[in-house]
Amino acid sequence: AKKWTNDNNPQSLANDSMNLVEGRWVKIVGRINHFGGRCSINVFEIFPIKDFNEITHHFLECIYAHLENTVGHLNPNKQTNKMNNNNNNYNNNYN
Repeated sequence: AKKWTNDNNPQSLANDSMNLVEGRWVKIVGRINHFGGRCSINVFEIFPIKDFNEITHHFLECIYAHLENTVGHLNPNKQTNKMNNNNNNYNNNYN
């Protein structure tokens, strides 16, 4: 990944890299590019991960995206509708 900046102020560049340590988890905001058979990431922002729950959340997002791409759209209302129908049947049978 490469980070490009338009800021010519060396002080702000030093502040950005001061929080980054090799081997630590970071969040990268950027864009994936394909050119000449190679893949690269243009980075706009880099944030150090302060709470490991962000990693867990990312993994859950990946699992959800994989399931949507392989199984199809996941309908969260399906179970709710089924439960509502069962409640209606219960009320109709005992009124």
